[in-house]
Amino acid sequence: MMIDLQRPGSRLGALMTNVSSAGGSALGALGSGLLVEYGPAPTRLVYWLLLAVFGDC
Repeated sequence: MMIDLQRPGSRLGALMTNVSSAGGSALGALGSGLLVEYGPAPTRLVYWLLLAVFGDC
């Protein structure tokens, strides 16, 4: 959608799409790593949180 709505000749839509994709992957890995390292029940907590988040949808 960002690429379709950008002005002709602008490359900002492609840049933002790539940055948000890479940033989301990095934040997800960092967040799950922190939960495993410092959270209670490190082998189960991440999966319970994912179930809670996606179960509400």
